[in-house]
Amino acid sequence: MVDRLSGKGQRTSAASPLIGRTDELLAASELLDSLSVGPATLLLAGEPGIGKTRLLAAGLNRARDRGAHVLLARAASSEMQLSFAGLRDLLGDAEAFLPELPPPQRRALSAALVLEEHDGPPPDPLAVGVATLRYLRALAASDPVVLAIDDLQWLDAPSGRAVEFALRRLGDERVGLFATVRAPASARLPLEVDRCVAPERCRKLTLGPLSLGAVYELLRTRLGLSLPRPLLAKVHDAARGNPFFALELGRALALQGGHFDPVGDLPVPADVDVLLSERMGKLPSPTREALLVAALAAEPTLELVSAVTGGDASATVAEAVEANLVQLEDGRVRFTHPLFSAAAAAVADPGRRREVHGRIAHLVADPEERARHLARAARGPDPAAARTIELAAELARRRGAPEVEAELFERASRLWSPKAEDERARLTIAAAAAHVRAGDAGRATTLLAELVPRLAPGPLRAEALLGLGQAEVDSANTQEWLAAALTDARGEPRLASAIQVGLATWAELTAGIRTARRHARKAVQLAKESGDDGLLLNALAVAGHLETLAGGEKWLPMLRRAQELERRGYTTTAWLAPGHWIAVRLMWADELDPARELLEGEYRQALDENDVQSRSGLCFHLAQLETRAGNAIRAQAYADEGWRLAEPLGQGQSRAVSLYAKALVEANFGDAADARSFAEEALATFEDLGDLFFTIHTRSALAQLALSLGEWERAATALAPARALREATEVGEPGIFAFDADEIEALVGVGRIDEASRLTLELERRGRELDGPRLLATGARCRGLLLAAQGDPDGAVAALEVALGEHERLPVPLERGRTLLALGSIRRRLRQKRAARETLEAARSIFETVRTPRWAERARIELGRIGGRTAPRFGELSATEARIAELVAGGRTNREIAAELSLSPRTVQWNLSKVYRKLDVRSRTELAATLLSPPS
Repeated sequence: MVDRLSGKGQRTSAASPLIGRTDELLAASELLDSLSVGPATLLLAGEPGIGKTRLLAAGLNRARDRGAHVLLARAASSEMQLSFAGLRDLLGDAEAFLPELPPPQRRALSAALVLEEHDGPPPDPLAVGVATLRYLRALAASDPVVLAIDDLQWLDAPSGRAVEFALRRLGDERVGLFATVRAPASARLPLEVDRCVAPERCRKLTLGPLSLGAVYELLRTRLGLSLPRPLLAKVHDAARGNPFFALELGRALALQGGHFDPVGDLPVPADVDVLLSERMGKLPSPTREALLVAALAAEPTLELVSAVTGGDASATVAEAVEANLVQLEDGRVRFTHPLFSAAAAAVADPGRRREVHGRIAHLVADPEERARHLARAARGPDPAAARTIELAAELARRRGAPEVEAELFERASRLWSPKAEDERARLTIAAAAAHVRAGDAGRATTLLAELVPRLAPGPLRAEALLGLGQAEVDSANTQEWLAAALTDARGEPRLASAIQVGLATWAELTAGIRTARRHARKAVQLAKESGDDGLLLNALAVAGHLETLAGGEKWLPMLRRAQELERRGYTTTAWLAPGHWIAVRLMWADELDPARELLEGEYRQALDENDVQSRSGLCFHLAQLETRAGNAIRAQAYADEGWRLAEPLGQGQSRAVSLYAKALVEANFGDAADARSFAEEALATFEDLGDLFFTIHTRSALAQLALSLGEWERAATALAPARALREATEVGEPGIFAFDADEIEALVGVGRIDEASRLTLELERRGRELDGPRLLATGARCRGLLLAAQGDPDGAVAALEVALGEHERLPVPLERGRTLLALGSIRRRLRQKRAARETLEAARSIFETVRTPRWAERARIELGRIGGRTAPRFGELSATEARIAELVAGGRTNREIAAELSLSPRTVQWNLSKVYRKLDVRSRTELAATLLSPPS
């Protein structure tokens, strides 16, 4: 049954052979070969017209010839707002497979693919993803499966989430993704295809320009043109090696009757749009009319084109087929290149386009497509059309497509007369909420900021103000908006509860825990009064989180109650989920493994739900956690991902939080200059917003960086206001702002012994009261540093040995390494050479294992001060290390070495640090002298 469904063996219609793409075709064959050991992906990237679609078709023919199942979707910009349009193409023949699915998945997939009427609850996006995964596994049980997506960047978001969900969960199934995208392969990739499979099994190719010889062959075989070399060079340069443009230029030359002036100008229109429009303009009027319908419709079938135009579409599009503008496939009209579709629409009069949209709207069955055409056909207010579009928006919401929902709600609001202000406002507020869920808070802010001044006081304005506060969480006006919303919402407990949650979130960052807890408790009370358990879940999650900040144990019952509501089927965002805040509390207590398990679970939920805001915030916490755990690569990945997600959100606070995460990671594992730059930019934002929490966090990162460089004064300056700021937040949980040991070390370093002594006593006291491993370990280390500064090295050694005992309960390797470094340094000063060397080697080993280069360098410097340098260990260098050492000795910079060896500068620096350690040298000069000295 599965074989029959897959389209196996159906070759793409015959086409001319590919020219100049031998290597890329080989990559397609290698993709098929690699499926024998599990999933793999091949992404073809490049500009429009570069040949991606033709190469995809050739590769798919090879796949079919080798017996693979091919599931093909050709995405289009006109279909981006149609939820699950791409999935219908990919799984369009899956209807016979539905009986093999469990009922929840069967219902969800049937609804997503519009295979039957669906009036029940909205399909679960998770169930759609699981059903897609099961279908792929069923196909792959017999033969390899190739998921092919042309123009991946235009795949509708709900389809993308289902495909991504399935790809991420493949085991060793023989499933490959072969896709094209209009972007360089180094850019952000749709579906995150580089994360769906193991990195070594994801290949990305950017299609470059054709060579001069390939363009010559292209024009000769396709158009029968054999151009002299000077003219050929002009065509090649003008087209920039793009085969589509080269062919268009060749056709323009051919229209001159074969008379070419080798020194004249090419007959090229001023821009590409004009070139395409002129080509369209040469077609007969009925053909252009048919192509206009095909360009405007999401699913342009011959039947639809005939119905709209009133003619025989097969006959009217014949000349367009002959001109290779369109192809006919299974009764559908497909443009051979998206630019042709754009040109077909561009040459039509705007009034004519509206008329055609109106005709299409009355013929298509899909409610979302009908709504979009109605919106584009309207010439003025149209309440009936507005209601139809609103129903389609609700359908998009139930299908889990917030991007589509937002667009449709906006379109519906514009079709109401300005006199129907309440209707327009209601739909605008709904559109804004959908924009926020889709990750476009900037658009939500714009809509609501324009709306609020037009509304009279009351619940409707309260909703708009609440939406504005949720979209602009970092605005100086947020508190004012939410306070005004609360005034307007009197008598509406459900609305007032949601506003109190917003006020609690704002107060947490800017006004202190006491104020935030008061708002959160009021939110819980109002939610209970409203009888809305979904709202109660949100309120309990926020209230429980705030109790974790306060310290003590009140947080646990609240979050457990919230989890019980989750088990009863109520949902919230991954950021507000009680499991997230339990995980964060565990992280603050340095219980890193259980915290990681919970955080990664919430991150997967946010990923499956395409919750961009939650993912961004979770990346920040995961970067924090992996930094504590000493996992440099994972911390860097989460910090980078959080930044990538936060950058387009349009929220200054979110962007600054991600910058802080990058600063934290760089301060511990990476580049010092980058760390300081990121931190200073983030700090300026936080201080401007009055964000006390992240001001402290960012100053702590700057202090960590300074300490790693031995810059005591700089560290002390960074932390100077931190203690007062912490008191202002009223935070009682000691693991949140754990800068005490860093501050004490900085104060000892600058000679402020009395202050350091007072703070050390306080740190030790809190450690004993709470029996906290971090407090006890770092408190004992600070005592050792203090005793050493006071002239008692023996007492310092004893204190540091106590600290090492406490580190057995603290799974934070960097902190243990710092204690070993302090102990080894004091033993060196006591001339306990052997013990000092062993201790410092242990510290260096930790620092190198967790990839903290500046701390590792400090350990190496201390080791160098012991004396008795060992002979250089040339044989211990890897091939890469040896080559880097040679280039350094030759005077090359890290960036020059990186370019020559195709490495990143950071990788060069990391390998160079290992060379220094293995050869026991401390500088480039010493390294050069060691390598260039004659053997003994």
